[in-house]
Amino acid sequence: MPVPPRLTAAVDALPLTPTSGVLEIGGGPGVAASLVLERLGAGGSYVGVDRSEVAERRSRKRCAEAGSAAAWTVLRGPAEEVVPTLPASSLDVAFAVNVNVFWTSDASVLASGLRRVLRPGGSLWLFYETPSGTVSERVADGVARSLAEGGFSSATTHTPTARLGAFTASVGAPGVTKR
Repeated sequence: MPVPPRLTAAVDALPLTPTSGVLEIGGGPGVAASLVLERLGAGGSYVGVDRSEVAERRSRKRCAEAGSAAAWTVLRGPAEEVVPTLPASSLDVAFAVNVNVFWTSDASVLASGLRRVLRPGGSLWLFYETPSGTVSERVADGVARSLAEGGFSSATTHTPTARLGAFTASVGAPGVTKR
């Protein structure tokens, strides 16, 4: 299965080190998981969350096949239910690709949970593939609202590739910037 360019670009944009603790929301069949695990070492960890039994099974298979020394687990269930079960301040990076809950509904409780599990200096990355790479005002407003109401004090928007828009929010970094 070829790797979709949006996933390569998203994982390339993440601030990963060999010891990063990483959470992926809506990981599907584990394609991004395998890319993340390639960049993690024995001190790193990956947690994938998806509500689909099929996605969970496929993601577990990909993670096992990655052969990474990093610790990994894949959990099944809605992110809103799984994230609260994760230890506080235990992760460096959380990310999601084309997970629309952040702009289609009030995702402030999920955003708050993600903020809780991120270490100080940790970051949340939300990627959206669009024809132009520019995320619509409706999407931007919804994401900004969910993040702000979830306790993130900073949000940055940028375009990692021509078709991929992204929002990042950091724990402990004040201000809102656009680039």
